[in-house]
Amino acid sequence: MRLQLNRRAITLEVANTIGRLRPEALDKTGQFLASIIDNDPEHLDALFSLGLIRLKQRSWAEALAFLVRAADLAPDNPDVFRLIAHAHYEMGAAHEAIAAATRGLELRPDDVELYRLVCLWFHDLGMIEAYRETLGRAERNCASGFHLQPAAPLCLEDADEARYHAHRRAVADPAGTSETGRPAVATWGGGQVGANAAELRGATANLGAEVPVAFLLAAADGADGEPVTIAAQPVGDVGGGVVHWQAKASGLVPGVRYRYRLIAGAGADRVEGDEREFLVRRDAPPEVTTGTAIPIGWTELTVNGTVGGSTVPTRYWFRYGATADALDRETPPAWVPPARGGRLRDSAVNVHRRLLPFASEAHYLEPATPEAAADDVVMRLETPFGKDRHHLDGIGVVDLMMTWTVRPPDCPDAGAAPRPPHAGEVIDLRGAEVTLRVRPMGLDPKDFRLVAWIHGGDRRDRTPKPRGLAPWALSGEAIAVGDLADGQWHDLRFVLRDDSEAWTFAGTNVEEMPWTPELYVYRSLTDSLAVDPYNIAFCLVFGRDTATPVGAMDVSSAALRHRDWSLLAAGGSARLIHWPAGSLSDPGHLTGGWVEEDAHCWLSVRSPQAPQTFVWDLGEEATMDAILIHQHPRWPAREVSVAAGVDEDGLTEVWRADLGGDGSDHGGRACHHFDPPVRLRYLRLAIHSGVHAEHWGLDAVRVFGAGGGPVPEADPCPVSCDIEGLAARGTVHYQLVAENREGRTEGEVRSARLPADAAPRLYGARLLDQGDGRATFLVRMTAMGDPTTLSARFEDEGGQRVVGPAVAAGRLQTPRHLTYVADGFAPGTRYRATFTATNAAGESAPLTVDWASGPR
Repeated sequence: MRLQLNRRAITLEVANTIGRLRPEALDKTGQFLASIIDNDPEHLDALFSLGLIRLKQRSWAEALAFLVRAADLAPDNPDVFRLIAHAHYEMGAAHEAIAAATRGLELRPDDVELYRLVCLWFHDLGMIEAYRETLGRAERNCASGFHLQPAAPLCLEDADEARYHAHRRAVADPAGTSETGRPAVATWGGGQVGANAAELRGATANLGAEVPVAFLLAAADGADGEPVTIAAQPVGDVGGGVVHWQAKASGLVPGVRYRYRLIAGAGADRVEGDEREFLVRRDAPPEVTTGTAIPIGWTELTVNGTVGGSTVPTRYWFRYGATADALDRETPPAWVPPARGGRLRDSAVNVHRRLLPFASEAHYLEPATPEAAADDVVMRLETPFGKDRHHLDGIGVVDLMMTWTVRPPDCPDAGAAPRPPHAGEVIDLRGAEVTLRVRPMGLDPKDFRLVAWIHGGDRRDRTPKPRGLAPWALSGEAIAVGDLADGQWHDLRFVLRDDSEAWTFAGTNVEEMPWTPELYVYRSLTDSLAVDPYNIAFCLVFGRDTATPVGAMDVSSAALRHRDWSLLAAGGSARLIHWPAGSLSDPGHLTGGWVEEDAHCWLSVRSPQAPQTFVWDLGEEATMDAILIHQHPRWPAREVSVAAGVDEDGLTEVWRADLGGDGSDHGGRACHHFDPPVRLRYLRLAIHSGVHAEHWGLDAVRVFGAGGGPVPEADPCPVSCDIEGLAARGTVHYQLVAENREGRTEGEVRSARLPADAAPRLYGARLLDQGDGRATFLVRMTAMGDPTTLSARFEDEGGQRVVGPAVAAGRLQTPRHLTYVADGFAPGTRYRATFTATNAAGESAPLTVDWASGPR
């Protein structure tokens, strides 16, 4: 981007350009602006723009210095005073910040955004009367009305501003009242859920003894009729005007999902908190289904199955052998992975921080008005998205739109040699749900379909180029985005099932790129999903190189629900038994699974005077290998300590740290590894001080180690495993087995035959799309090592034939999907398609599919 600077005036076009710069470009632009100021100390535009860059880089004092100089040159410019107010507030000078913002309002009395800032700062300081007075002025001066909602800040589209606004809305009023003067009520999560009982939690303002407080509880599907009212009891001491409430719900049905909310008062004066849900634990033997098995080459087999029906920690393994009554070999036992309690979301204003576009044209659109919806802040991708020829072999050309980095950066580990990562440094994507919010804009994808794509591998210590990465394309959920080109927002959902039937292994295209044969090598699907995935890519596949997509697509957010291996994970065995009195937000947020989401952070009372202490009971003895702390983005903690032990009254401090000015030196995260691991049942975390005096906060606390096993979901969990070293050309009988403390279950015995030769294999085909005399099929096959072609003929009921083209189908020995397109079909006619694949070793067995052609 090229800056067009104005010598004597502030141009907001320049500021908006700076707002769109990526972090790596800010330094270079800052150096350019500093050279201008050196030559011309009164260059107003350069002073303002450099101040803005320093704000984005969190260099508050430098930003303030440049902005004050700009204010001396432009004392009548409200935008300068808005940024000065930001700098003061970040430096802890709240009153100076309010004074600067007030000056900006004197210059521009109808500035809705400045009113928001002043109101929120008064609110944060507990100056409720000043807050209400400013709110009244805003409503009088702003003709469009005033609403305390987030808006895109001037030229600052990084996450800090959006986080600031979102969190201010989520924090309870320190005075204990809502804007209407009615008592504030919040329903909390994080309570312990057992086989037939659950703890319900919430908080209100200090209402006095005369106001009744209760929980409403009902089955989420409404099967049990009207909600039940359960009286709530206050918990602990009252602090900061906030009272914590708790109740126990008993007689619940195992495996049923319930919803609840906290209520205060009665009749017209009743106030209700938000609704929460929980799933009742189900202690039962596992339910097991043995699934399909597909050969990999001649001596290897990928076996699939599902385990579910229980929330008791469960191990599974596969038995196999040459005959059904002699399954004398077993795979190593493994835990059914934990529930999908982990949450990650990058939304409108900060999605570009972790989502890397491959488009030749990618830019960010800001809302037209401050009141615009958050979805109006988007990243727009325009074709061509970016070709990836590594995987063309058998799939067709890949249009790589973008990749979303889900793996966090490595934790600092001072003085340590390279070590295996702990569970908090990778994200287990087995069964994960990925949601992408998109708005196709005149997008014509041609024959391409959108899939999710993962890379399993380890990039660390593999310079200059990584080797051994295993890319898997989720071809089982290929979405026809062309059907969504209506100008509206759509939530696209991909479930990353640990089921090899749904995936295509996308190895190196050795025909076109023979110099990189080891760039992508096969790795089992389970390992690729669970061991070390570092990104999720969104690709358009199955099309033709001669007819690639055209148009654009807007992206407003990407979200992930994944397995959470923390010993404190929500829904697990751990229970929070002590938390700070007067907490202004749910202490269950610390272990609720959300990371980097302001509405799910914990915040202390205003100006705490004593350590803020949390105690968890893990339910049974375990060992702790590492603890990972995510800092609050606005109110980080400074000094923290961790104590642990097997007796609640005899805890020993095992770690104490000063987390520094921004909480850590590594993106708001701090971790500590314990060598040797710490034996414990109880864990105490204490915050002794905060970076700011007004509030101390944390985002999330995660603990990793070994216990009695992770708590799975009751829903069926797909599992897969690779069995190696089998006898070529033989038949393998196999069975999935699972066991927990409630019992052992054996699935049915199934069989699979290994290939007898190198001829290709066809496993199935289905109709993807049709119209105007054309039909597109999705075919699953294995090429078995030699270049292979796929052919088809189509015959109607009268014996008329249509012969399809020969399509290159690659050479990999792993099962894969590819599309087959044929033309010349009469409308409304039934056809039988017969597919065959051929290579130098021979021809596959034929595969038939019956279908009826659609209208032209």
